Amino acid sequence: PYDDIAPPGGLPPELAAGNPLRPAPLDESLSLVEAAIKAVDGTGGGRIRLCPGPSNPGRCSDALLTAVQAMAERLDTPVHVHLLETKIQADLARNRYGRSMVAHLDDIGFLTDRLSCAHTIWLDEDDIGRMSARGAIPVHNPESNLKLGSGISPIAKMLAAGMTVALGTDGASTNDNLDMHEVMRIAVMLQRPFEPDRSRWPDAADALRMATGNGDKAMRRPGLGTLAVGAPADFTLHDLDTPFWTPLRDPAAQLVFGASASTVHTVVVAGRVLVEEGHLIAFDPGPILAEARDLARHLD
Repeated sequence: PYDDIAPPGGLPPELAAGNPLRPAPLDESLSLVEAAIKAVDGTGGGRIRLCPGPSNPGRCSDALLTAVQAMAERLDTPVHVHLLETKIQADLARNRYGRSMVAHLDDIGFLTDRLSCAHTIWLDEDDIGRMSARGAIPVHNPESNLKLGSGISPIAKMLAAGMTVALGTDGASTNDNLDMHEVMRIAVMLQRPFEPDRSRWPDAADALRMATGNGDKAMRRPGLGTLAVGAPADFTLHDLDTPFWTPLRDPAAQLVFGASASTVHTVVVAGRVLVEEGHLIAFDPGPILAEARDLARHLD
């Protein structure tokens, strides 16, 4: 019913009657997802991953969640949800289950190392302990959370608990530029005002690990985030003859706190050069931008 984002009293009757978000029957939804995974997951030379993503678990029945977990184990995929992005979601879970959403997911066997969870803002110490023990991976989206005023995810506490934390941008409608440089920088700086002990502050190494190798773990795609024989040939080269990189003293700190997309010189994905000398060469973006402008005119 999307009661966690509907206005007080629910949707107006004229909207509720034709709600496009009303799901298909359970068996039909599961069959569709399984067919899509079998057709698409692992294609593109292994670059494309498809997995069940059952929205916010508070919007899902336990039958759906347990069926999704069984499907993920059978097909060996991750599972992705949006978890406790807003306070109302945390309150609804406690009213519905008599315990936190994380505790409920743990009790039904949904909280495993296959699970990655976007946002994870409204957690308590017990929730963090449970997620850490089960190997579930929070995916921190600081820019989106700040833009929407949802709250600040306690990733410093998560890191201190030994959790694997990954980073994300969320969607373009709540982030705008989808720049992972900004995400890395904000993710670590945002935690510092709440931690008086500077030795516990997340640092540049944490930011890089969350933005690269920990994404590998969230997507269960071995080799991402590493420069090693057999790993995907994905890397970015920055122009060191720019102010952010001059003088070159601490590359990790300068990459996280100083560099931006503006200093990117070359981007290689799966061994293919996509950006060279700061210019996109993989395709001509002109026709795509023109089409986008035309679509926008028709939406006004």
